[in-house]
Amino acid sequence: MLEERLSPERLSGYRAAVGGDRTAAIELYDWNARLSATFWSTLGHVEILVRNAMHQRLATWSGQTYGEPRWYLDPGNVLTPESRQTIRTARDNARGTAARRRRAGRSRPCMPMR
Repeated sequence: MLEERLSPERLSGYRAAVGGDRTAAIELYDWNARLSATFWSTLGHVEILVRNAMHQRLATWSGQTYGEPRWYLDPGNVLTPESRQTIRTARDNARGTAARRRRAGRSRPCMPMR
């Protein structure tokens, strides 16, 4: 029944890898799912670390260069119009999400939206 729910097509590669053994194929499928979850979790942490490091360096540079650490406000007018629009959209979306969370009585976001 599990093979039917997952679909024979989805399991076909796993079955081929284990010589057609259905039980072994499902075990391999499960192992792959757990490995994938670990990979994506780790990748998510790395993404946050890199993003925060970039933000810190950009804030320091922008503060030293333009007297304004909020680099995303583009105090030196160095970003392209497309980049400025992308940042505006992201900030608008974050504000909307924060407002919806407050109306629903949930906690505030971790970063203040200026």
